[in-house]
Amino acid sequence: ETTNETVAVIEDILRKAAGKDMRAILSEVGRLPNDDRIIREQQTEENTAQMRIRLAAGGRSAGAVVRTAMPAVNELYGMDVSWEVGSSALAQALGTAGPPITVEITGDSIDDLRLGAEKIRKSLAGQKALWNVRSSFEGAPPEMRFYLKRAVADGLGVDLETIGDVLETALDGLKVT
Repeated sequence: ETTNETVAVIEDILRKAAGKDMRAILSEVGRLPNDDRIIREQQTEENTAQMRIRLAAGGRSAGAVVRTAMPAVNELYGMDVSWEVGSSALAQALGTAGPPITVEITGDSIDDLRLGAEKIRKSLAGQKALWNVRSSFEGAPPEMRFYLKRAVADGLGVDLETIGDVLETALDGLKVT
């Protein structure tokens, strides 16, 4: 379980790895509040933490800091850690943040997709040149896509907004006050 003490230990490891090149560190611990004004790319739970560090320009590279810190962080008991290098608030806002290599697979069976994604992840993780290989299936709920036959819906007198409301209620529930 991620605690403030564990985060403090990891922050110390990162500070030592970055040395004088560390400019700032931001740590968010636990579930982030639901906010309908923003779209989150990931789910967070009570036992999670996210840390972002900013390094001095011209100093140690983010990759070098990660390579230095990774062995010490991996020794911490019960931690599942993933690293992302080169991400920034600007890159996320522009939609250019994320991994430098992305593999997309498509299909009709969620079970086949999950199995295929795991095979690809294991294969890529075995490559020495790659690290922090992840699958979007890890901890994510399954995705469902609905395709509307507009002619049928129009013939039944059902509009797109009503269908959306019904699907949203069926999948997410309904807040009753």
